[in-house]
Amino acid sequence: MILRFIPYCRILLLLLISGGSLFAQTRQEMNDSLSYLYQKAEFQKALPVARRIVEMSLMDSGDSTTDYATALNNLGHLLSKNGINSEAIAVFSRSLALRIKLLGPVHEDSYSALQSLTNLYKETAQWKMATQAFSNYIRQLNEINQRDLLYYAYARYQRGDLYYQEGNYAEAEADYLEIVKREKNYLADTLLLASTYNSLVAIYANRTDITGGIEKIFIRNAELRKLIDGPESRDFMFARYQLAAMYSRGGRYQQAAVIIKQLSAYYKRTAGMEDPDYQTVVFYQVSLLC
Repeated sequence: MILRFIPYCRILLLLLISGGSLFAQTRQEMNDSLSYLYQKAEFQKALPVARRIVEMSLMDSGDSTTDYATALNNLGHLLSKNGINSEAIAVFSRSLALRIKLLGPVHEDSYSALQSLTNLYKETAQWKMATQAFSNYIRQLNEINQRDLLYYAYARYQRGDLYYQEGNYAEAEADYLEIVKREKNYLADTLLLASTYNSLVAIYANRTDITGGIEKIFIRNAELRKLIDGPESRDFMFARYQLAAMYSRGGRYQQAAVIIKQLSAYYKRTAGMEDPDYQTVVFYQVSLLC
């Protein structure tokens, strides 16, 4: 997420680093210096500045302010950039807890802090810790009945992805279906919805029982691909191919054959008979006739 530094402008190198000593006159100068060093990707030099800003924020306003939480968050990013991941995780955790305490979970800064923490968990392959962080956040939103917000959907989707990576498909499916259940509240982010339906299609890829709403999942997946990518896009056509395969697995060969025939004509027209996708659907078309 974007670091909340004071934009760098009119800086005359107010920060001087000499022999490990740090000289800065005011908090404003420190923030300007931190912004300058970060933009220059001089993360090692920026780290002691970020530490000093945390100390100054603590002295100026105490440890229960949004200013202190922001200083912690910035320090966490600099620690991460310098590969000091254990301390970065601890600092991000403190920033997240403080922001939720002061601002509540329904705030962009709280969600930003959650993303900072979980992204680092993922980068360091701490999948279960990332899952637990999302679970805590989801529980907090549930407690105040805020399940119709996009923050809730984002957290459910990301936790679902973590479950999926772990091979815990039942838990992943539950998270994705919760988003589907509340889809009308999340229409502002069609990419989120498309990713959710695509993930469900992957979970249902080998199922022969296509009852219980599974057919609707495949149909909606194709609709969203058409909406996002256009009616002539290959992604939309692949979603239709997945729909045909679902019908075939469920023994509904006539419906599958209709879609495959349309796909065959599309690939032949747009890519030619040598296209691998054309050859795949033709083979599928022949198999449906046998």
